[in-house]
Amino acid sequence: MRESWAMAYLKGTFCAGYRKTLRCEGINAFIKGFLKSTDSILELVHSLDRVVKDYRNNEVMAQFYYMYYSPVLTTSLEAMELFASKVYTRAVFKEVKKQIKGVATLLFRGRDSISTTCVYRFSRIGK
Repeated sequence: MRESWAMAYLKGTFCAGYRKTLRCEGINAFIKGFLKSTDSILELVHSLDRVVKDYRNNEVMAQFYYMYYSPVLTTSLEAMELFASKVYTRAVFKEVKKQIKGVATLLFRGRDSISTTCVYRFSRIGK
C-alpha cells in the first residue's frame, strides 16, 4: 500500500534517476563484497570496520573531486557544462554531460506559438 502513495510525495522532485531503494541496494551490494558466510563474529566486525573505512574513503574522494576537480569542457555549452560540474558529483556529472552533448548537437530552427503552447523546432547538425 505504501508503494502506491510514496510516489505522490516524490512527484516534481528531481532525483537524477536515482531513488533511495537504489542507494540501499548499492550499499548492500558493497557490503556483501566484504563479507563471507563462514566468518566468525570477530571477522564480521573487522569486515564491517573495513566496509565503513572504505565507504568513508570513497565519500572523502568524491568530496575532494567536487571541491578541486575542474572538468575539461568539451561542448559548445560551456556555461551549462561548468554549472553541472559544480552541482553534481563526478559520477552524476558524467551522465549529465552525455545529455549536454546530445543537446549541443541541436540547431534551433524556430518557434511557433499556438494559443498558450510554444513549439520549438530543432534539427541535428548535419541533418
